[in-house]
Amino acid sequence: MEEYITRREFEQFKRHIEQKTEPMKAINVNVASADVLNQLQELRQNQTEIFNALVKTVEDNVGDLRTDMERRLDSIAEVQKLILNRLPPIGE
Repeated sequence: MEEYITRREFEQFKRHIEQKTEPMKAINVNVASADVLNQLQELRQNQTEIFNALVKTVEDNVGDLRTDMERRLDSIAEVQKLILNRLPPIGE
């Protein structure tokens, strides 16, 4: 058969337990181990290398596009000259 405790007994038990335990003080630990700091530094370095490689790739591609555009514009100018040279003079 189950025995139930009264509210008063519960409060006494609660006070008894509270007297035995002390509240823990909050501790803020912001210490990183050397291993973690080294890993973070490695990650930063890898990200920097990847970023620099991407920047170089984009710069190279932009340079190639500029060169290609200049060639095409020169070709267009040549075609325009040829067309203008074949047209009859105005007013004749």
